Amino acid sequence: MLHLHTRSCCSFLESPLRPEQIVQCARPAGMTAAAITDHDAMYGVMEFYHACRNADMKPVFGLETEIQGVRLLVLAKDDQGLQTLYAWNSRIMEDRVNPPVSRENQPAENEPVPGQFPVFPHCVTIALTIRDRLEEAMTRQDERTVREILVGLKETQEEFVTAEAMMDVSARRSRQAWLDVILQDLQLPKAAVSYVLYEQEEDAALLQVLRAIAENKLATDLTLDVAWHRQFRTLEEMQQLYSPEAMATAQALEDRLHVTMSMQKSSLPPFSNRLGLSSREFLVRLAKTGLNRRLAGHVPERYRERLEYELDVITRMGFTDYFLIVYDMIRFARSQGMLTGPGRGSAAGSLVAWSLGITHIDPISSGLLFERFLNPERITMPDIDT
Repeated sequence: MLHLHTRSCCSFLESPLRPEQIVQCARPAGMTAAAITDHDAMYGVMEFYHACRNADMKPVFGLETEIQGVRLLVLAKDDQGLQTLYAWNSRIMEDRVNPPVSRENQPAENEPVPGQFPVFPHCVTIALTIRDRLEEAMTRQDERTVREILVGLKETQEEFVTAEAMMDVSARRSRQAWLDVILQDLQLPKAAVSYVLYEQEEDAALLQVLRAIAENKLATDLTLDVAWHRQFRTLEEMQQLYSPEAMATAQALEDRLHVTMSMQKSSLPPFSNRLGLSSREFLVRLAKTGLNRRLAGHVPERYRERLEYELDVITRMGFTDYFLIVYDMIRFARSQGMLTGPGRGSAAGSLVAWSLGITHIDPISSGLLFERFLNPERITMPDIDT
Protein backbone atom coordinates (compact mmCIF):
# COMPACT_ATOMS: atom_id res chain seq x y z
CA MET A 1 0.00 0.00 0.00
CA LEU A 2 1.13 3.56 -0.69
CA HIS A 3 -0.11 7.13 -0.97
CA LEU A 4 -0.85 7.48 -4.68
CA HIS A 5 -1.14 11.28 -4.66
CA THR A 6 1.84 13.05 -3.07
CA ARG A 7 3.13 16.47 -4.01
CA SER A 8 6.68 17.56 -3.24
CA CYS A 9 8.33 20.97 -3.13
CA CYS A 10 8.85 20.55 -6.88
CA SER A 11 5.20 21.57 -7.14
CA PHE A 12 6.27 25.19 -6.83
CA LEU A 13 4.92 26.82 -3.63
CA GLU A 14 2.34 24.01 -3.29
CA SER A 15 4.11 21.68 -0.84
CA PRO A 16 7.05 21.87 1.60
CA LEU A 17 7.84 18.13 1.24
CA ARG A 18 11.24 17.30 -0.22
CA PRO A 19 11.34 14.26 -2.55
CA GLU A 20 13.55 12.27 -0.17
CA GLN A 21 11.29 13.27 2.73
CA ILE A 22 8.39 11.43 1.07
CA VAL A 23 10.47 8.25 1.17
CA GLN A 24 11.46 8.86 4.79
CA CYS A 25 7.78 9.16 5.74
CA ALA A 26 6.63 6.02 3.93
CA ARG A 27 8.32 3.23 5.90
CA PRO A 28 7.25 4.35 9.42
CA ALA A 29 3.71 4.82 8.06
CA GLY A 30 3.58 1.13 7.11
CA MET A 31 3.88 1.75 3.37
CA THR A 32 5.60 -0.68 1.01
CA ALA A 33 6.13 1.91 -1.72
CA ALA A 34 6.28 5.68 -2.16
CA ALA A 35 4.97 7.92 -4.93
CA ILE A 36 5.88 11.35 -6.22
CA THR A 37 3.06 12.97 -8.21
CA ASP A 38 3.82 16.65 -8.61
CA HIS A 39 1.56 19.22 -10.18
CA ASP A 40 2.69 19.65 -13.80
CA ALA A 41 6.32 19.07 -12.78
CA MET A 42 8.80 16.20 -13.13
CA TYR A 43 11.83 17.89 -11.55
CA GLY A 44 11.95 15.62 -8.51
CA VAL A 45 11.96 12.26 -10.32
CA MET A 46 15.67 11.41 -10.16
CA GLU A 47 16.17 12.63 -6.61
CA PHE A 48 13.14 10.62 -5.54
CA TYR A 49 14.30 7.54 -7.46
CA HIS A 50 17.70 7.51 -5.77
CA ALA A 51 16.12 8.10 -2.35
CA CYS A 52 13.87 5.06 -2.91
CA ARG A 53 16.82 2.93 -3.98
CA ASN A 54 18.79 3.91 -0.90
CA ALA A 55 15.83 3.07 1.33
CA ASP A 56 14.97 -0.17 -0.50
CA MET A 57 11.54 1.29 -1.25
CA LYS A 58 9.56 0.75 -4.46
CA PRO A 59 9.25 4.06 -6.38
CA VAL A 60 6.04 5.09 -8.14
CA PHE A 61 6.05 8.04 -10.53
CA GLY A 62 3.09 10.13 -11.56
CA LEU A 63 1.97 13.55 -12.67
CA GLU A 64 -0.99 15.61 -11.54
CA THR A 65 -2.43 17.64 -14.40
CA GLU A 66 -5.66 19.32 -15.46
CA ILE A 67 -7.36 18.68 -18.81
CA GLN A 68 -10.74 20.05 -19.87
CA GLY A 69 -11.20 21.36 -16.34
CA VAL A 70 -10.77 17.86 -14.88
CA ARG A 71 -7.89 17.11 -12.52
CA LEU A 72 -6.16 13.86 -13.35
CA LEU A 73 -3.48 11.81 -11.68
CA VAL A 74 -1.47 9.92 -14.31
CA LEU A 75 0.75 7.08 -13.00
CA ALA A 76 3.48 5.41 -15.05
CA LYS A 77 3.07 1.65 -15.37
CA ASP A 78 6.61 1.12 -16.68
CA ASP A 79 9.56 2.93 -18.24
CA GLN A 80 7.54 3.71 -21.37
CA GLY A 81 4.86 5.21 -19.16
CA LEU A 82 7.47 7.45 -17.54
CA GLN A 83 8.45 8.63 -21.02
CA THR A 84 4.78 9.44 -21.62
CA LEU A 85 4.79 11.64 -18.50
CA TYR A 86 7.98 13.39 -19.59
CA ALA A 87 6.49 14.08 -23.03
CA TRP A 88 3.26 15.47 -21.56
CA ASN A 89 5.14 17.63 -19.07
CA SER A 90 7.36 18.99 -21.85
CA ARG A 91 4.24 19.99 -23.79
CA ILE A 92 2.91 21.79 -20.73
CA MET A 93 6.20 23.69 -20.38
CA GLU A 94 6.05 24.64 -24.06
CA ASP A 95 2.48 25.86 -23.71
CA ARG A 96 3.49 28.17 -20.87
CA VAL A 97 6.02 29.86 -23.15
CA ASN A 98 3.93 29.63 -26.31
CA PRO A 99 0.24 29.29 -25.40
CA PRO A 100 -1.84 27.29 -27.91
CA VAL A 101 -4.13 30.29 -28.56
CA SER A 102 -1.15 32.19 -30.00
CA ARG A 103 -0.22 29.47 -32.46
CA GLU A 104 -1.08 29.92 -36.13
CA ASN A 105 -0.82 26.21 -36.92
CA GLN A 106 -3.37 23.54 -36.11
CA PRO A 107 -3.14 21.70 -32.75
CA ALA A 108 -0.56 18.93 -32.55
CA GLU A 109 -1.75 15.38 -33.06
CA ASN A 110 -1.70 14.56 -29.33
CA GLU A 111 -3.09 17.92 -28.24
CA PRO A 112 -6.57 17.64 -26.68
CA VAL A 113 -9.48 19.39 -28.34
CA PRO A 114 -12.57 20.58 -26.46
CA GLY A 115 -14.61 17.69 -25.12
CA GLN A 116 -11.87 15.10 -25.60
CA PHE A 117 -9.06 13.72 -23.46
CA PRO A 118 -5.58 12.77 -24.70
CA VAL A 119 -4.40 9.19 -24.35
CA PHE A 120 -1.61 8.37 -21.89
CA PRO A 121 0.05 5.15 -23.13
CA HIS A 122 1.48 2.78 -20.51
CA CYS A 123 -0.18 4.76 -17.72
CA VAL A 124 -3.02 4.52 -15.24
CA THR A 125 -5.26 7.59 -15.25
CA ILE A 126 -7.16 8.52 -12.08
CA ALA A 127 -9.91 11.14 -11.91
CA LEU A 128 -9.13 12.96 -8.65
CA THR A 129 -12.56 14.62 -8.18
CA ILE A 130 -10.80 17.36 -6.19
CA ARG A 131 -11.55 21.03 -6.86
CA ASP A 132 -12.39 20.57 -10.52
CA ARG A 133 -15.30 20.36 -12.95
CA LEU A 134 -16.07 16.81 -11.86
CA GLU A 135 -16.34 17.73 -8.19
CA GLU A 136 -18.51 20.75 -9.04
CA ALA A 137 -20.90 18.47 -10.94
CA MET A 138 -20.92 16.00 -8.03
CA THR A 139 -21.75 18.83 -5.61
CA ARG A 140 -24.74 19.80 -7.79
CA GLN A 141 -25.58 16.10 -8.24
CA ASP A 142 -25.42 16.77 -11.96
CA GLU A 143 -25.45 13.12 -13.01
CA ARG A 144 -25.43 13.85 -16.74
CA THR A 145 -22.17 15.84 -16.58
CA VAL A 146 -20.52 13.35 -14.24
CA ARG A 147 -21.39 10.44 -16.51
CA GLU A 148 -20.23 12.35 -19.60
CA ILE A 149 -16.81 13.05 -18.05
CA LEU A 150 -16.33 9.54 -16.68
CA VAL A 151 -17.40 7.83 -19.90
CA GLY A 152 -15.12 10.13 -21.91
CA LEU A 153 -12.18 9.13 -19.73
CA LYS A 154 -13.09 5.45 -19.71
CA GLU A 155 -13.25 5.36 -23.52
CA THR A 156 -9.95 7.18 -24.09
CA GLN A 157 -7.62 5.99 -21.34
CA GLU A 158 -5.57 2.81 -21.41
CA GLU A 159 -6.58 2.14 -17.81
CA PHE A 160 -8.95 4.40 -15.89
CA VAL A 161 -10.10 4.48 -12.28
CA THR A 162 -11.65 7.14 -10.07
CA ALA A 163 -10.39 8.37 -6.74
CA GLU A 164 -12.01 7.85 -3.39
CA ALA A 165 -10.29 10.94 -2.05
CA MET A 166 -10.08 12.96 1.17
CA MET A 167 -12.50 10.80 3.13
CA ASP A 168 -11.62 12.73 6.29
CA VAL A 169 -13.98 15.46 4.98
CA SER A 170 -17.65 14.74 5.77
CA ALA A 171 -18.97 16.57 2.69
CA ARG A 172 -16.79 14.43 0.45
CA ARG A 173 -18.05 11.24 2.11
CA SER A 174 -21.62 12.08 1.20
CA ARG A 175 -20.64 13.03 -2.37
CA GLN A 176 -18.68 9.78 -2.67
CA ALA A 177 -21.74 7.74 -1.66
CA TRP A 178 -23.71 9.47 -4.43
CA LEU A 179 -20.88 8.87 -6.93
CA ASP A 180 -20.54 5.19 -6.01
CA VAL A 181 -23.95 4.45 -7.55
CA ILE A 182 -22.79 5.86 -10.88
CA LEU A 183 -19.45 4.06 -10.68
CA GLN A 184 -21.19 0.74 -10.09
CA ASP A 185 -23.44 1.30 -13.08
CA LEU A 186 -20.47 2.23 -15.31
CA GLN A 187 -18.40 -0.63 -13.86
CA LEU A 188 -15.59 1.72 -12.89
CA PRO A 189 -13.23 0.88 -10.00
CA LYS A 190 -12.24 3.39 -7.34
CA ALA A 191 -8.90 3.70 -5.54
CA ALA A 192 -8.04 5.19 -2.16
CA VAL A 193 -6.26 8.51 -2.74
CA SER A 194 -5.31 10.49 0.34
CA TYR A 195 -3.75 13.65 -1.24
CA VAL A 196 -0.58 14.39 0.74
CA LEU A 197 1.03 17.83 0.89
CA TYR A 198 3.14 17.71 4.07
CA GLU A 199 4.47 15.32 6.71
CA GLN A 200 2.79 16.23 10.01
CA GLU A 201 -0.56 17.94 10.54
CA GLU A 202 1.18 20.94 12.12
CA ASP A 203 3.25 21.33 8.93
CA ALA A 204 0.21 22.99 7.39
CA ALA A 205 1.81 26.16 8.78
CA LEU A 206 4.71 25.66 6.34
CA LEU A 207 2.25 25.35 3.45
CA GLN A 208 0.53 28.49 4.71
CA VAL A 209 3.78 30.45 4.30
CA LEU A 210 4.29 29.04 0.80
CA ARG A 211 0.77 29.98 -0.22
CA ALA A 212 1.30 33.49 1.19
CA ILE A 213 4.35 33.88 -1.06
CA ALA A 214 2.42 32.50 -4.05
CA GLU A 215 -0.56 34.79 -3.49
CA ASN A 216 1.48 37.83 -2.36
CA LYS A 217 -0.36 38.03 0.96
CA LEU A 218 0.52 38.00 4.64
CA ALA A 219 0.88 34.53 6.17
CA THR A 220 -1.87 35.50 8.64
CA ASP A 221 -4.36 36.34 5.89
CA LEU A 222 -7.46 34.19 6.45
CA THR A 223 -8.25 34.16 2.72
CA LEU A 224 -5.13 32.14 1.86
CA ASP A 225 -5.75 29.02 -0.21
CA VAL A 226 -4.35 26.46 2.25
CA ALA A 227 -5.27 22.77 2.24
CA TRP A 228 -5.57 21.61 5.85
CA HIS A 229 -5.31 18.03 7.20
CA ARG A 230 -3.29 16.86 4.22
CA GLN A 231 -0.57 15.14 6.25
CA PHE A 232 1.12 11.81 5.52
CA ARG A 233 -1.30 9.31 7.07
CA THR A 234 -0.34 5.87 8.34
CA LEU A 235 -1.65 2.67 6.80
CA GLU A 236 -3.85 2.15 9.84
CA GLU A 237 -5.38 5.63 9.45
CA MET A 238 -6.02 4.95 5.76
CA GLN A 239 -7.82 1.71 6.59
CA GLN A 240 -10.10 3.59 8.99
CA LEU A 241 -10.96 6.29 6.45
CA TYR A 242 -11.28 4.40 3.15
CA SER A 243 -13.46 1.55 1.95
CA PRO A 244 -11.92 -1.94 1.65
CA GLU A 245 -12.72 -1.85 -2.08
CA ALA A 246 -10.79 1.40 -2.62
CA MET A 247 -7.86 0.18 -0.53
CA ALA A 248 -7.72 -3.08 -2.50
CA THR A 249 -7.72 -1.19 -5.81
CA ALA A 250 -4.87 1.04 -4.62
CA GLN A 251 -2.88 -2.03 -3.63
CA ALA A 252 -3.57 -3.68 -6.99
CA LEU A 253 -2.35 -0.55 -8.76
CA GLU A 254 0.86 -0.56 -6.74
CA ASP A 255 1.48 -4.16 -7.74
CA ARG A 256 1.24 -3.24 -11.46
CA LEU A 257 3.40 -0.12 -11.41
CA HIS A 258 7.01 -1.02 -12.21
CA VAL A 259 9.35 1.73 -13.38
CA THR A 260 12.91 0.40 -13.42
CA MET A 261 14.71 3.29 -15.15
CA SER A 262 16.19 0.73 -17.56
CA MET A 263 16.07 3.22 -20.40
CA GLN A 264 18.64 3.60 -23.13
CA LYS A 265 21.72 5.24 -21.68
CA SER A 266 23.92 7.72 -23.52
CA SER A 267 27.30 6.33 -24.51
CA LEU A 268 30.40 7.70 -26.18
CA PRO A 269 31.36 6.38 -29.61
CA PRO A 270 34.66 4.46 -29.74
CA PHE A 271 37.50 6.56 -31.12
CA SER A 272 39.09 4.95 -34.17
CA ASN A 273 42.70 5.65 -35.11
CA ARG A 274 44.78 4.94 -38.19
CA LEU A 275 47.24 2.79 -36.23
CA GLY A 276 44.57 0.25 -35.32
CA LEU A 277 45.46 0.53 -31.61
CA SER A 278 43.02 0.23 -28.73
CA SER A 279 41.78 3.53 -27.31
CA ARG A 280 43.93 3.06 -24.20
CA GLU A 281 47.10 2.31 -26.19
CA PHE A 282 46.50 5.27 -28.49
CA LEU A 283 45.81 7.65 -25.60
CA VAL A 284 48.97 6.51 -23.74
CA ARG A 285 51.09 6.98 -26.86
CA LEU A 286 49.65 10.45 -27.57
CA ALA A 287 50.03 11.58 -23.94
CA LYS A 288 53.64 10.42 -23.58
CA THR A 289 54.63 11.87 -26.95
CA GLY A 290 52.88 15.14 -26.12
CA LEU A 291 54.49 15.43 -22.67
CA ASN A 292 57.91 14.76 -24.15
CA ARG A 293 57.31 17.53 -26.69
CA ARG A 294 56.02 19.95 -24.03
CA LEU A 295 59.17 19.49 -21.91
CA ALA A 296 61.61 19.37 -24.85
CA GLY A 297 62.64 15.79 -24.16
CA HIS A 298 63.56 16.37 -20.48
CA VAL A 299 60.70 14.84 -18.45
CA PRO A 300 61.27 14.92 -14.64
CA GLU A 301 60.22 11.83 -12.68
CA ARG A 302 57.34 13.59 -10.91
CA TYR A 303 55.83 14.35 -14.36
CA ARG A 304 56.18 10.73 -15.44
CA GLU A 305 54.54 9.50 -12.22
CA ARG A 306 51.72 12.02 -12.49
CA LEU A 307 51.06 11.09 -16.12
CA GLU A 308 50.97 7.36 -15.32
CA TYR A 309 48.60 8.01 -12.40
CA GLU A 310 46.20 10.10 -14.47
CA LEU A 311 46.21 7.64 -17.35
CA ASP A 312 45.41 4.81 -14.91
CA VAL A 313 42.48 6.74 -13.41
CA ILE A 314 41.14 7.73 -16.85
CA THR A 315 41.33 4.12 -18.03
CA ARG A 316 39.72 2.65 -14.91
CA MET A 317 36.87 5.14 -15.08
CA GLY A 318 36.26 4.34 -18.76
CA PHE A 319 36.99 7.80 -20.17
CA THR A 320 39.75 7.06 -22.69
CA ASP A 321 37.45 7.68 -25.67
CA TYR A 322 36.22 10.92 -24.10
CA PHE A 323 39.76 12.31 -23.91
CA LEU A 324 40.51 11.22 -27.46
CA ILE A 325 37.32 12.82 -28.80
CA VAL A 326 38.04 16.13 -27.04
CA TYR A 327 41.68 15.97 -28.20
CA ASP A 328 40.52 15.51 -31.81
CA MET A 329 37.96 18.31 -31.55
CA ILE A 330 40.47 20.80 -30.10
CA ARG A 331 43.15 19.77 -32.59
CA PHE A 332 40.76 20.38 -35.49
CA ALA A 333 39.55 23.72 -34.06
CA ARG A 334 43.09 25.04 -33.73
CA SER A 335 44.02 23.80 -37.20
CA GLN A 336 41.14 25.92 -38.53
CA GLY A 337 42.14 29.02 -36.59
CA MET A 338 39.27 28.73 -34.12
CA LEU A 339 39.98 30.15 -30.65
CA THR A 340 39.57 27.60 -27.83
CA GLY A 341 41.43 29.25 -24.96
CA PRO A 342 44.25 27.84 -22.79
CA GLY A 343 41.91 25.86 -20.52
CA ARG A 344 39.56 26.82 -17.72
CA GLY A 345 37.85 25.12 -14.81
CA SER A 346 39.02 21.91 -13.16
CA ALA A 347 40.26 20.34 -16.43
CA ALA A 348 43.31 22.60 -16.21
CA GLY A 349 44.49 20.33 -13.39
CA SER A 350 45.01 17.41 -15.79
CA LEU A 351 48.53 16.68 -17.02
CA VAL A 352 47.05 14.39 -19.69
CA ALA A 353 44.96 17.28 -21.03
CA TRP A 354 48.10 19.47 -21.13
CA SER A 355 50.10 16.73 -22.83
CA LEU A 356 47.40 16.28 -25.49
CA GLY A 357 47.25 20.00 -26.21
CA ILE A 358 43.69 20.32 -24.91
CA THR A 359 44.91 22.86 -22.34
CA HIS A 360 47.99 25.12 -22.29
CA ILE A 361 48.55 25.25 -18.53
CA ASP A 362 51.18 23.11 -16.82
CA PRO A 363 49.24 21.78 -13.80
CA ILE A 364 52.33 20.66 -11.88
CA SER A 365 54.23 23.95 -12.03
CA SER A 366 50.93 25.73 -11.32
CA GLY A 367 50.12 23.49 -8.33
CA LEU A 368 46.76 22.33 -9.75
CA LEU A 369 45.07 19.12 -8.54
CA PHE A 370 43.89 16.40 -10.91
CA GLU A 371 41.39 15.12 -8.30
CA ARG A 372 39.29 18.27 -8.67
CA PHE A 373 38.72 17.18 -12.25
CA LEU A 374 38.44 13.39 -11.98
CA ASN A 375 38.02 11.42 -8.80
CA PRO A 376 37.66 7.62 -8.86
CA GLU A 377 35.56 7.77 -5.68
CA ARG A 378 32.91 9.88 -7.43
CA ILE A 379 31.98 8.46 -10.83
CA THR A 380 30.81 11.35 -13.01
CA MET A 381 31.46 12.32 -16.60
CA PRO A 382 34.49 14.59 -17.11
CA ASP A 383 33.72 18.18 -17.97
CA ILE A 384 36.34 19.87 -20.12
CA ASP A 385 35.28 23.49 -20.65
CA THR A 386 36.46 24.91 -23.96
